[in-house]
Amino acid sequence: MKDIFVRRLQRAGYFSFLYRLIPTVTDLIFAMMLSKLVLDAVEGQVKKVIFIGSIIVGFTAVIKSIMIIVQIKSEKYIFNTEHICKMNLYHKLLSNPLSVLYSMQEGNTIEILRDDFNTIISQYISVYPQLGVGVMTVIVYAVYLALKSPIIAITLCIIAILQIIPPIVVKKYMQVNYDNNRKIEAEITDYIIEGYRGFLTIKLYGLSKWWIEQLNMLYKKYKIIGNRSIYASELEQVLFNLVSNILTYGTYGIIGLFVLKKVTDLEIGIQAIALSTSLFTAVKSIFTNIPQCAIFKVAKERVETITNCQEDNKKMISDSQVAVQNVSYSIGNKKILSGVNLRCKANELFIIKGCNGVGKSTLLKLITGLLPYNSGIVTIGNILPEDLADDNFPYKVLYLPQEDTSMSMTAMELYQIVIPSEIDRIDNLIGYWGLGKELLYEKKIEELSGGERKKIFLLLGYILEPEILLLDEPTNSLDIDSKNALLQYVKRRKGTTVIVTHETIFDAIADNIYYMEI
Repeated sequence: MKDIFVRRLQRAGYFSFLYRLIPTVTDLIFAMMLSKLVLDAVEGQVKKVIFIGSIIVGFTAVIKSIMIIVQIKSEKYIFNTEHICKMNLYHKLLSNPLSVLYSMQEGNTIEILRDDFNTIISQYISVYPQLGVGVMTVIVYAVYLALKSPIIAITLCIIAILQIIPPIVVKKYMQVNYDNNRKIEAEITDYIIEGYRGFLTIKLYGLSKWWIEQLNMLYKKYKIIGNRSIYASELEQVLFNLVSNILTYGTYGIIGLFVLKKVTDLEIGIQAIALSTSLFTAVKSIFTNIPQCAIFKVAKERVETITNCQEDNKKMISDSQVAVQNVSYSIGNKKILSGVNLRCKANELFIIKGCNGVGKSTLLKLITGLLPYNSGIVTIGNILPEDLADDNFPYKVLYLPQEDTSMSMTAMELYQIVIPSEIDRIDNLIGYWGLGKELLYEKKIEELSGGERKKIFLLLGYILEPEILLLDEPTNSLDIDSKNALLQYVKRRKGTTVIVTHETIFDAIADNIYYMEI
């Protein structure tokens, strides 16, 4: 977390702080010049009024020009900082162990990467600077006015504090509403993503009405939570505006009364009126931004759930054996695997079979470390799956899941990243797998059929020649010729191969066949 956000964001926050601090200084100077202008006007000093008025106009123009330049530079730096922080966040995300990445819920992860990340960015470049400037403004103005007229300083400070009492009651709901909003938004995002993947099934089986009804139920929950948040936000704003207007005009009356009663002189009264709006705004800013720190804390904790990776003491495999000893795995109260034992020796072809739902694919995920087992011991290459270093994949250990990933890149772009030194071999092998150059060079993987995608990744495994190859239903979507090509590849392959399959084509060449039972 510290590496991602703190350093650059603190620097961006300093720029934002200095930019926001400029009006604090200029307003004080403007108040002094304004009081002088009014006094000269009262005394009928026309030339002095014109002179001071010209200075005020010129001073304002110069300050505005400086602020525009500073703002442009600050926004450019902040924009670059946001981009760098976002890239670092993705890097941290992908540094998580396989089991963490596999278990992440898409909707929740999207909400974290978008809303929670923006909340943290806002905290450093907006909330903290506003808070700092607010405190500086209150201190500077209060000390200045106290030196001129203690009664004026005390009066303005009391009025400034009175404006924030009603809205502060509303603020206590902000953190709860934020957390609840993020949760329900994540649920809706997950539901829509699942629906998008299953729209064809929804249409074919007449489930459209059911799907819409379930989505409406989620939106009703979101509407209730959202309304609470809107009401709290609107009520807070109304109270601030109402109290601010009453106290602002009340301030003018009180200071005017002080001047008439000779409690203070006209010069200080004018300066107090000129500074009162900025002082009240500063106090309001302090008490508005303090509760945001609670929201920031929630957002930070949510981001840390996907960035606190545990990559210490990771190891490379020392051999190519796979062993499962008395392993059990459950989801809640549902037992998926119980007391599973198997041992695949180095360079063996090990086949895992069993009826649907028996847990074959789950077993492969336990071996690769995608899922954490509840009891027993699993070793792959003589180390625990959770201790596998990232560098094992895909060169020493290659796992091809049942569902091939749809990627927004061509097969050749994938090969150039994963196996850049083996590109020359690909043209000689595409015919073996029934692939064409147009398919490899021009079509994105996500545009390919299931069988074509399967062959793209099998070709990758063929060239990589990993020490341990784990295949989950590799014959799915393959035609007869491609199945025979896969059979010949597995037959002459050197290294350990574990295959989950319903097919019988591998039985004759298998060193070991393990049957799983419910």
